[in-house]
Amino acid sequence: MKTVLCCEDSLEGILCGVYEGWAGKYGHASVALALGNPGQQELFVRYVQVPTETEPAQKVYRTVLRVMGEEACEQMELAAMSHREDKGTAIYQLIVSGFHMAQPGRVMEALTLPGVQRVTELAGSVWKEAHHLMGFVRFAESREGTLVAFMQPKAQLLPVLAPHFADRLPGENWVIVDVAHGQLAVHQRQTSWVLLRDAALAEQMKEVFAGEERLSEEELLFGQLWKEFCSSIAIAGRNNPALQNQLLPVRFRPFMMEFCEKY
Repeated sequence: MKTVLCCEDSLEGILCGVYEGWAGKYGHASVALALGNPGQQELFVRYVQVPTETEPAQKVYRTVLRVMGEEACEQMELAAMSHREDKGTAIYQLIVSGFHMAQPGRVMEALTLPGVQRVTELAGSVWKEAHHLMGFVRFAESREGTLVAFMQPKAQLLPVLAPHFADRLPGENWVIVDVAHGQLAVHQRQTSWVLLRDAALAEQMKEVFAGEERLSEEELLFGQLWKEFCSSIAIAGRNNPALQNQLLPVRFRPFMMEFCEKY
């Protein structure tokens, strides 16, 4: 009988699903992982709700790191950030494949094994979007001097983006708000950053900063200068919206000052 393990949409939740799949002895070939509560349930399928707990997730992660190595863990972490619904099953299949290999440390080279190629594809897609946003995220200075940025990516990218900006802006207080997933990365100057999962707070901050009232005077001035600069260097005869859409996805633009009405 096919078994669907319903787990939280996070790396920790997926690893708890992997732990349950192993401990429950359902048969690896018949196990799939679903994120959250499945919609319409199928006939002759067993559904198991898997709670998210730190201890079993850490056990699985430590075992994967010891047996399969750092590369497999890194690819698994990136894949878990993806918005694709099959990522849980792909990670489960990757771990099962690695544990049954004679050389599990080389599992990421075995693209023909179940889960390996899919995890590689998911990880690559996540990293590509993260690389885009490293250049397209726009910080705005609030009246209190805190730098605030908003984004709505497909993947849950804050664990990738926050270390990047913490390294480049160590002396600043900043917040990156992922309004698509209800998450915030908060950084205090000269300290580390923390990840908050609070959809209500993320939406509240989006509403508060929707206008120009909370922005500093310098921010508004430089925002206007930046828009004028972008407009002045544009060449009307070479306007190519199709190419622009290809290089700069439309979903990035609502929070970029070049396209904002408030500047």
